[in-house]
Amino acid sequence: MPERNSAPDLDISAEGFETGALYRDDTDRMIMRSSRYLIINQGILGTTMAAIARAAGISRPTLYARYPNLDAIVRQVLNLEIIGLLECAFPIANDVDSLIESVIAVAEKAVDNELLTSIIQHDPEALVTYQYKRLGRSQKTLIRFTRNIISKLQSAEPEPGGRCIRRDDPEVLAAFVLATTQAVALQSKALVSVLSERADWKQELGKILEGYLVHVRVDTQSECGPQLGTPDE
Repeated sequence: MPERNSAPDLDISAEGFETGALYRDDTDRMIMRSSRYLIINQGILGTTMAAIARAAGISRPTLYARYPNLDAIVRQVLNLEIIGLLECAFPIANDVDSLIESVIAVAEKAVDNELLTSIIQHDPEALVTYQYKRLGRSQKTLIRFTRNIISKLQSAEPEPGGRCIRRDDPEVLAAFVLATTQAVALQSKALVSVLSERADWKQELGKILEGYLVHVRVDTQSECGPQLGTPDE
């Protein structure tokens, strides 16, 4: 996996993901690191542009020249954090079962992530916008990443009579994988407190994703999953 300060191959062989450095320069890296630290320790509402500039060792005019407001910084911090979570998605899945395993691994890493945990505990209202009003940049990142993997799997020749991925629109599939996984991950700790040892949220999420993504060929001549625009038989 490439270093965080370089462009990771998130598009699996340049199939549509942005390239370019995650950090513009060392100053940008310090801004992001300082912002992350302050958000974790003081919350989003307790973090100010002045505090970020002071922690990063730069002037406020320099900070404002790069980021117009705190919201822009928070969005970039979250995007970088999400990209970091994708490290556990490598090597890239080569079948639908390993894709499901990768999605669960990323979800588990998100649940244990220090920054995301802090935001959920101290600034849960910040997540409302991204969960109910619009998709954030980090969510679009996950959708594109998953879409590219699904497209790759759909174009592969499946094993005769084996399990394969549905042939519906890959972006639609990726979007609903994100929505489902995000909902379960955000509620995972609450579910554990209610269900105790009766169920493991990761196993249950795996069953949901399996039912949504997996198509089983009934014979060697059948198509692996429905064609675009046709109902699943």
